[in-house]
Amino acid sequence: MDPYVTITLGGSRHPVTLRTKTDSGAGSDPVWNEVLRFDVVSEHEARIEVWDYDVFSADDVVGGATMSLLPVFKAGVRDHWFRLALRSEWGRIEAAGEVYI
Repeated sequence: MDPYVTITLGGSRHPVTLRTKTDSGAGSDPVWNEVLRFDVVSEHEARIEVWDYDVFSADDVVGGATMSLLPVFKAGVRDHWFRLALRSEWGRIEAAGEVYI
């Protein structure tokens, strides 16, 4: 697996998405050690998604989570493990790992 993370702020009107570099060949234990900076105006949540980069086809979503930004407003940083989930083809929500933000 060649994973990367996207973080999206904003609703459907003007979303802003930043992404990490792809950790090629990382398998199920990737490490990014990157800082992604956003200007937060009125958003209260961010969407975190982990993707698997594919060269010859569309990238596959591994899982996602929604992060509240209220702790960031209070402490200036977020230090937390987020459980990722993915909706299966039959509509069930399934665990898809964790990501540390």
